[in-house]
Amino acid sequence: MTDRIREIIDGCPALLKVEKGEETLWLNKGKKPFTLAEMDLTVKKEQIEEASERLLRFAPFIAEAFEETREADGIIEELKALLEKPEVTDGDLFAARTLRRKLEKLSAHYDSESVVEDEPDLSAPLAVGDDVWIKSVGKRGTLVSLSPRGEAVVSLGRITVKVKKGDYYRVGGKK
Repeated sequence: MTDRIREIIDGCPALLKVEKGEETLWLNKGKKPFTLAEMDLTVKKEQIEEASERLLRFAPFIAEAFEETREADGIIEELKALLEKPEVTDGDLFAARTLRRKLEKLSAHYDSESVVEDEPDLSAPLAVGDDVWIKSVGKRGTLVSLSPRGEAVVSLGRITVKVKKGDYYRVGGKK
């Protein structure tokens, strides 16, 4: 534990109780009503709603382009439906916790190649069928074709994308 964290805990009796595992009630005196706090936010409610709508509109494309998201199909919609209910029951809270655990498990099992950028493999020239890393997308795919200008067509599962020269590189041998 850092000295700064120790200093914060020592300065707050409620945190000392939490540290000891004692039952504690903490009332946030700095909490403001949302109407007042909203003025200080850099992202407005309308922007969040618009982003949410775009995410839902593009969800089918995202599921096609990024295979690892398919497993989460329906979980986000179920959570959204729970949040939109006027009254939340204990059963709803249990369902939300269960859905959250499912999402956490999914994120823990993503393929490392879809999250961590691969190192370039410069041992051989590019050839159709090679694994390539697309920098702008942050995703690994299979080279389908190369143009004389250096542009590539790369397959990401059932989706193919056209990639500009310099935005991709070979990362492994042929499949």
